[in-house]
Amino acid sequence: MKYQNLSISLLDQKNTDDIYEVWANSLPNNLKTLIGKEIIKNYLDKYFEVDSNLGVGVFESKKLIGFILFGDDKKIVNKVIKKNWKKIIIIFFKNILKLEIKKVARFIDTLIFVILNKKFEEKIKNNNKNTELIIVGVTTEWQNKGVGTFLVNKVFEKYKNYFLKFEYIFVKTLPTAQNLIYYKKLNFLNEAKIVGRVYLKKKI
Repeated sequence: MKYQNLSISLLDQKNTDDIYEVWANSLPNNLKTLIGKEIIKNYLDKYFEVDSNLGVGVFESKKLIGFILFGDDKKIVNKVIKKNWKKIIIIFFKNILKLEIKKVARFIDTLIFVILNKKFEEKIKNNNKNTELIIVGVTTEWQNKGVGTFLVNKVFEKYKNYFLKFEYIFVKTLPTAQNLIYYKKLNFLNEAKIVGRVYLKKKI
């Protein structure tokens, strides 16, 4: 695939609505997607309040078709939960009442992971000497065309000064064959497996 019509650019709060659309479209089983738009927008608002985070989008002409976020996910999630815990609990019990078993299981699975990964998360962050690739999403019509790899490689090239502040980039993801092939193609190596997720990291 040729990428002449694609460009990358920094994202900020004015891109929140467009990021949400790509997020919900490309990651329908993500827990934040299941909880709803308000949670994702609140997460993005908190994300863009931190100047040290790096958010980059890939555009076809002026249309956002994919995005990637780097930074401290746990710190942002803690703020979002603190602000929205009642809403999250209500949505959880609504899913129980509606017998949305897969969604309920996703809630429980994520809660267990958050409890059990705390110590390892601190270890891999190494006093913030490492940064996290929090999330990458590409809208479905552009998936399986190399756009995600194009985006990541361009970000490493164009914003290399951001990454020079760190020793490693790490990512946590579901250990599907597709995910593992994608990240290993980008030179991420397996680091640990915790509650159905795998941590991978890449030397800067």
